[in-house]
Amino acid sequence: MNKPWQYPPPLDRLFTFGDAEFGTQKEMPDYVGQLGLTREHVQALIEIVRMWEDEDSLPDSPADSAPIHAWRALGQLRAIEAVEPLLAMQNRLDEERDDWYLGEFAEVFGQIGPAAIHALAAYLADDINGEFPRVSAAEGLFQIAKQHPESRDEVVGVLGRQIAQCEEGAYDLNGFLVSHLVELKATETAEAIERAFAAQVVEDDVCGTWGRVRQDLGVAGLGLAPDTPPRPTRPSLGRAFGDPPIVFIGDDRDRQRTAEKKAKAKRKQQEKARKRNRKRR
Repeated sequence: MNKPWQYPPPLDRLFTFGDAEFGTQKEMPDYVGQLGLTREHVQALIEIVRMWEDEDSLPDSPADSAPIHAWRALGQLRAIEAVEPLLAMQNRLDEERDDWYLGEFAEVFGQIGPAAIHALAAYLADDINGEFPRVSAAEGLFQIAKQHPESRDEVVGVLGRQIAQCEEGAYDLNGFLVSHLVELKATETAEAIERAFAAQVVEDDVCGTWGRVRQDLGVAGLGLAPDTPPRPTRPSLGRAFGDPPIVFIGDDRDRQRTAEKKAKAKRKQQEKARKRNRKRR
């Protein structure tokens, strides 16, 4: 892998582009236009993106933001070659409690467009992948349908088949699937969604109760699931405000960090869902 100083112009400018936080900026920079990037730079951009997996390969800040700028540029280039490498990174990034990927990879997939649907669908369906990496894939599919309306039916088919699995243990993923289907006005999936609620495999903190979902879809329902179910007894990723702190020792610290990371990622994705829900009202 090349060192930062070994990349020729205009790729070298990714390492001096500055911090990846937008701050008060309203729009993402036009990397392609500002840097003069073309499709001939795709493979080098993918190589720079892969630096994100290995902290030792990254230079000091602000040059350490180069992989973030690179994956955004790949989205703007609609580089289908980037989809598999980005997906391949997600499980490891999730294990390392990184949430940059969760906030941004889906946007990249959306920009790349319908050509990415097959790979995202396969990744979503494979339960060997982590739950939040699969949430990212589902969000990517949603973004494709949102940015490329001609792909709406294909994306709804993928998301609908997944929610119809009523997969146990994937409560948050199922909640996001429902949220995306509601946003896409996918009334054709209403029965599958209701059956998932009836099976109690949907996190309604993410998408709302079946009553709310049914109302948003404009369907009567089959009476399989209550509009407002009793709260589940399964453990939460977080803890209620005011609860005493939980003290972890030894190996339990790893479990604590994993729980905290998942709670943070879940909050980030929930906020996205809430913003979309507010727009629907």
